[in-house]
Amino acid sequence: MTENALAAKEVPQKQPLVDVFESETAFLIHAELPGAVKESLEVSLEDSMLRIEAQATFGEENYRYLRSLRFKQALDGESVSAKLEQGLLSIELQKLAPPKARTIEVQVN
Repeated sequence: MTENALAAKEVPQKQPLVDVFESETAFLIHAELPGAVKESLEVSLEDSMLRIEAQATFGEENYRYLRSLRFKQALDGESVSAKLEQGLLSIELQKLAPPKARTIEVQVN
């Protein structure tokens, strides 16, 4: 077993509490990550899957937060913003506009 695998095995994993709010144009996600610091925080978005990972320390105990959320709607990966403030992570994900319907002209030979 690798050193990283051993280290990951020794650190208890917790799933952070998450609230998801939806508007017409965006999703706002709040994740509770008490004890987490920005340097240990990783937020990624791939194929409408949001992944949150962080390390946290409470006194002498260490924890690993891990949470993944899948969205049915296409998201704009270029317009993601995230902020960590006093253990609360706020992420804003912009929705991609659905393709507009169009009429296709049929050619006759």
